[in-house]
Amino acid sequence: MKTKSTVATFLTRAAMVLLLTVMTTPTWAQSVVEQIYSGFTATAGTQSDEVMGYACLVDGRYNEGDTTKWLCSMKKSELIDRERVWYVDFHADQPISITKYILTTSNDAGRNVELNPKAWIIKAKLLMTDSMTTIAEVSRDITQEAENCKDYEFLLDTIGTFQYFRFIVPVMQEEMQLTELRFKGEADSTSIVYATVEGLQKNYSYTGSAINLSYIVRDAGGNQLEEGVHYTAVITNSSG
Repeated sequence: MKTKSTVATFLTRAAMVLLLTVMTTPTWAQSVVEQIYSGFTATAGTQSDEVMGYACLVDGRYNEGDTTKWLCSMKKSELIDRERVWYVDFHADQPISITKYILTTSNDAGRNVELNPKAWIIKAKLLMTDSMTTIAEVSRDITQEAENCKDYEFLLDTIGTFQYFRFIVPVMQEEMQLTELRFKGEADSTSIVYATVEGLQKNYSYTGSAINLSYIVRDAGGNQLEEGVHYTAVITNSSG
């Protein structure tokens, strides 16, 4: 699972220095931000093609231009609970608290919209020894369109903290393909300790007066953070 666990700082080495520090005060601890979880470990599943195997569904590659997809055919379906399905078993590195999930269409859904899944089930559990419980079920989806690598966000039927998952697609068509499955959840901000900065120049020319810096700070999931709530910023003159 692609998360970060190191405090990040950003330095400009020309006219000034900008230091961003993750807040660890009680105010920070009480703040909640939305976290995106992607890039899981797949352990089993239905595989019609090695290149487009089950691991592609959760490998963290979902942006057009750098994407993989999971492709299944009716000939390679599985029988689970007396129903013909395609499935993927996977797990996160650690328990995650989730409220939503994101499905991303394939990189050629624009001309193969009929291969988008029509129905699916997500099962999950916290411990390996637990029994799976259904946390999402869609019987006939009509939201996915003929668009490549498009994200569709859905609410989970059951929110909670889980680590082990199974994604199931009932066989309702000759073939099915899907690029990615990700999760969203509300994370305590004390666990978001990695940040990136956008909009800063590498060098600023000396003007003799104050330089107004404009920048955006984002967490590991790409969510914009708010100064004074999620981070503090200190700007000082550099020595050169």
